[in-house]
Amino acid sequence: MRTTTFVAWNFLVLCVFTIVYYNMNQAAFNIKKKLSFFEAAYFSIISHTTLGYGDIYPVSIMSRLFVIIHVLLVFFLLLIK
Repeated sequence: MRTTTFVAWNFLVLCVFTIVYYNMNQAAFNIKKKLSFFEAAYFSIISHTTLGYGDIYPVSIMSRLFVIIHVLLVFFLLLIK
């Protein structure tokens, strides 16, 4: 895969999951309010890079499922690189 294509796919996945996390309800994560767009982008980047600081984490089954899909997509992108 070409570098520009690799970066484009990673950016696309990052943007899609930022929007997904932003649109989840407040019960999806451990904080007691709906994620702001900045917090959703932060969580998406932290999950995308598999750092996982633990300050924001999924608590509902649906949010955990989306995080699993997100990380598996990132691993797949790295695998085909």
